[in-house]
Amino acid sequence: MASFKFEGHAGLARVLAGLLLDSPSADELLRQSHWVLPVPLSRERLRERGFNQSLLLARYLNHPGLLCDGLLRLRHTAAQASLPRHERLLNLTHAIACHPSYVTRFQHKRVLLVDDVMTTGSTLAACTQALQQIGVAEVDVLVLARADKDQGPQSEPDH
Repeated sequence: MASFKFEGHAGLARVLAGLLLDSPSADELLRQSHWVLPVPLSRERLRERGFNQSLLLARYLNHPGLLCDGLLRLRHTAAQASLPRHERLLNLTHAIACHPSYVTRFQHKRVLLVDDVMTTGSTLAACTQALQQIGVAEVDVLVLARADKDQGPQSEPDH
């Protein structure tokens, strides 16, 4: 996972998305979702990594409702991996919003968020909150891996 996310191995996306699709709930979540949204990166983080790993995974899910820019990072934030849990929650305050062009499309719909790794869940919570604020009916989450919450902050992969 680290080589995919941090070392620029974007070619792993197809194989990793295959693992996502093999999870027991993936088919049902994809079938029930109107829209599929990858967790967004800030422009700075995108330049640093060269790609959005969540977007690459989401593309290989082959859902007709994939919107690459449905959620936006409004500001660059400190890397979540560098922060303790209580600061992660504050770090993302007002950092994620729904793209204004899609607000009415998302209202009263079911949205599936796609991310590579969930550690504390603060990034996914910020995305969910942004969607709930505009009237999304339900938000589901599909993640490739769940990191150990007890790992040290430097070893925690998160956004």
